[in-house]
Amino acid sequence: MIARSTIGQASPIASPIVLATREGSRDRLARRLRGELDNIVLMALRKDSARRYSSVENFSEDIRRYLSELPIQARPDTISYRARKFVQRNRITVCAGVIVLLSLCGGIVMTWQQARLAQRQRALAERRFNDVRQLANSFVFKYHDAIASLPGSTPVREMMVRDATAYLAKLSQETSQEMSDEVGLKLELAQAWLKVGDVQGKPYRGNLGDTNAALGSYHHALSLSESVAQVAPQNPAAQRLLSFAHESTGLIQTRLGQADAALTHLQQAVAIREQLASNHPTDDEYRRLLGAVYLNLGDTILRSSKTSAEMDINQQSLIWFQKSLTIREQLSAAQPDDLKRALELAVSFQRTGNALYQISRQHNDHQLLTEALDNHRKSVAVFERIAAASPHNAQARRDLVDQYLMKAEPRAMAGDVDGALADCYRAAEVFAEMSAADPTNAELRRDLATAFYIVTVICEPIKRY
Repeated sequence: MIARSTIGQASPIASPIVLATREGSRDRLARRLRGELDNIVLMALRKDSARRYSSVENFSEDIRRYLSELPIQARPDTISYRARKFVQRNRITVCAGVIVLLSLCGGIVMTWQQARLAQRQRALAERRFNDVRQLANSFVFKYHDAIASLPGSTPVREMMVRDATAYLAKLSQETSQEMSDEVGLKLELAQAWLKVGDVQGKPYRGNLGDTNAALGSYHHALSLSESVAQVAPQNPAAQRLLSFAHESTGLIQTRLGQADAALTHLQQAVAIREQLASNHPTDDEYRRLLGAVYLNLGDTILRSSKTSAEMDINQQSLIWFQKSLTIREQLSAAQPDDLKRALELAVSFQRTGNALYQISRQHNDHQLLTEALDNHRKSVAVFERIAAASPHNAQARRDLVDQYLMKAEPRAMAGDVDGALADCYRAAEVFAEMSAADPTNAELRRDLATAFYIVTVICEPIKRY
């Protein structure tokens, strides 16, 4: 209805009563009239006839659509506009639908949370297991082993050790709290700690010279492997790893001058590996490991103060060296082209020669001295073959010149002082060159010092007299 003014003309504004009834206030009505009605009026007033309503009926239809809260022709037909108009026409239905949707979403969220809580422990176990497996197999093992034999690789290996140690410490702490029964993860962690300890201070291999840190890493490995062996005593992998942890701990204790304490760990490693070799008589790998621990036990006996009533330390160590040599001669004969087996055989020749030489000095036995030199010459021959086959392998080069040093003293005592000095000078030159190329390698510095010691303290005095 249109209100009339006192002079009979149409008023442009509805009466206050109409305002209160339809819109509640003048401002609210003004806001409503803006927008879609503006679009309708503007379209009707466009100068371009092609853009105006084509007929009164179209104009009337747009007004009807506006009053029915349908989309009008005067507004761009966008998805958001049509959706808003739909909601305006169906407020109750839409509100009810939203409430139902929210209820469903709430139920889904609660169900998902409950399922997530139920699977949390398993998901955490799998994630941690995959994390440490990736670390052990790729970062610590794969990449480290790929560069271990390269000259000058110690600084890179040091960075790997530092990062790996921090990562492993975090994983180990979380494992002890949430996954103490995860055998596979503990095995991976123990193996990784052994590798970290090797880089920190494993004797006779390129290392950082941090023997105390190495001992700590080996203790981590020992603790983890012992806990696995307790819950899985029949698991060969767990027993094998436990033997490595005992062996590594014993070797680093020997380097630290704790040979008597080291004997206990090495004897335990021997007992484990003898049992494994007995349980798997056709498996050469267990025999290889047994030959290695026999040799390491002999090394530690040489540095201990524990002697038996029947024989001295040199004689005791010779027994273990010869046991190791017997196994390794058989394994190398079965696969003569295997350089890994050849290397192990060369080391056993070397240790046997050292023990025979010390016993020959005790008893002034020229025959034993000859046997000692024979073992050293066999060792040199094998090391030379390995070095020739691997000309870029820094470890193979180091092993060869180290054997020249091991042979020098018995060679000098046998009367060939000039040949012994030549071996020492040759070794010292190579060690100096390698140490300059890899200055952070503590084992090379130790080798260089040993070379100068043999020259100045042993060979040159023999030559003077």
